[in-house]
Amino acid sequence: MRTITYPSEAFPGPPSVELDLPEGWAPLRVAGSFMAAREVAAPTGFASNVVVRGYARDLHFDVREVMQDLRAFADGQASGVVDEPFRLTLGGVPWLGVNVSWVDPDIGQLLQAHLIAGWERGTFLDLVHVVGAVGGGDIMRAYQSLHDVLVSVRVSR
Repeated sequence: MRTITYPSEAFPGPPSVELDLPEGWAPLRVAGSFMAAREVAAPTGFASNVVVRGYARDLHFDVREVMQDLRAFADGQASGVVDEPFRLTLGGVPWLGVNVSWVDPDIGQLLQAHLIAGWERGTFLDLVHVVGAVGGGDIMRAYQSLHDVLVSVRVSR
């Protein structure tokens, strides 16, 4: 009988991810995520938050699929907009970024900032998808705090 294990050389685990949280933010457990955090005492009623998820896809995966999903989501929202994607490097890792915004009838303006990075692992592609969200009345102040969290992301294999 042969035993296989996870993680192992044959089945390596996902990349590890670190984020720096400002004062007033706390870790949050979100099902299906590597990790998450939120602003504890949100002054506007909407708690700024960040969720980090990981996915394994085959090497034929195209990030345009993510863009199509984001556009489909935005198209179903009031005043939904998907900004042009942008590239940035954080901690030596290249990321694809895109912002999505819409108007929620209860919260008002909402903005999600998406960061996606990927690494080949044999016949698979490991993806890390970081999503930060801000909303409500003081969205510009909230976005600055969220931006500081997002640009602190560090990934290692």
